[in-house]
Amino acid sequence: MSEKPRLDDKPEILTPDEVADLLRVSRGTINHLVSTDAIPFVRIGKRALRFKREAVMKWFREQRTILFARKNGQ
Repeated sequence: MSEKPRLDDKPEILTPDEVADLLRVSRGTINHLVSTDAIPFVRIGKRALRFKREAVMKWFREQRTILFARKNGQ
């Protein structure tokens, strides 16, 4: 059985596929988050997208906190 990649193994700048892998979601989910400006990203030219690893992880932690707070009535 192969080990799952650790966060430290990921580069500082990620592609959409790498973000999908990191968050364990589909590429379509990443595309939706980008189209709704829900996740921090940088557009390079007209088509290329890149994500800062730390910004994605910060966004993820904040999302989890918001959902947890809503669930607990805070």
